[in-house]
Amino acid sequence: MLEKILLSADISTMTNLVGRWTVKRVHGIDTIYSTNLGSAIKFNLSHSEFFKIDCFNNGNYFSNPQELAIRVDGQLWTRFRVNELIYLPLNNQPHQIEVMFAGNSDFDEIWTGKQGLAIKQFVFSDNAQISPLVAKHQITFVGDSITAGRWVTGKNASMDDSPYQNFVGICSDILHADATYIAYSAAGLFRHGLGGVPTTDQYLTQLDSETEFTLNTENLVVINIGTNDSIHTNQEFKDKLINFYDLLQSNLSSAKLIFIIPFNQAFESVFHEVFDDEPVILVETHEWDVSTTDQVHPNLRGSKNAGTHLANLIQTTVF
Repeated sequence: MLEKILLSADISTMTNLVGRWTVKRVHGIDTIYSTNLGSAIKFNLSHSEFFKIDCFNNGNYFSNPQELAIRVDGQLWTRFRVNELIYLPLNNQPHQIEVMFAGNSDFDEIWTGKQGLAIKQFVFSDNAQISPLVAKHQITFVGDSITAGRWVTGKNASMDDSPYQNFVGICSDILHADATYIAYSAAGLFRHGLGGVPTTDQYLTQLDSETEFTLNTENLVVINIGTNDSIHTNQEFKDKLINFYDLLQSNLSSAKLIFIIPFNQAFESVFHEVFDDEPVILVETHEWDVSTTDQVHPNLRGSKNAGTHLANLIQTTVF
């Protein structure tokens, strides 16, 4: 059977790379590579009877494999482990395809060890036609594991991550927006993230230790930070928050900024002190009824509540 194979350069030009992707050489092969859950690849597809993805099993050997999720025509997501054959049967009709980095382990050395998601190739029927699928709105979300979509459906590494069902995914779907996720487990303004990840001010413009990422100054930017810094005093956090705000302004001078008060209300008074007189939207969340998996990470119901509230706010104040 003749097949159409898209390598990294083809995927870069023929699809819409949503979020933080780069072409990185992994195990001697150029791959489409990301360290961020929620990073997506979107495209229109027709004249293909199947869609296959070939990835490296690139995570920590002693933890659960990384997972991808695929959605066709806005229907339900189907999940695949990267250590298994990723094959999706289709018909020859036109389809809208979304591929998302859906799960990984906190033990994956994503910052210095090249253990992010590494896609080697896409494979289709020989006559397949592919073109980028681009949404009307683009939003950048900055945060920690809550923003990344950790532990939405349970407490198991990788398999219970769900960036398409967390508050970012829910909000983006309601708004029909492309979302860039810049978020890592355990990270904050003081605290380093897991997997070798540095603090938020450093990973804001870095995909990993050797790869810079340029922020899109035209995007709406939503920031949800503070949960992982709660052991620090209000004054310590305030000083860090002001410095981070200065960094955002220097990198995103024309972007609209939304700061979300953490769902557990950490530093709620500090956020008001810093932003009440600034040209940002500060979002109160204490009435959002955000239920959790583990007292920290929103579960499915909490994620739906938070994402719906945020989408409604953005619709009425920004879009």
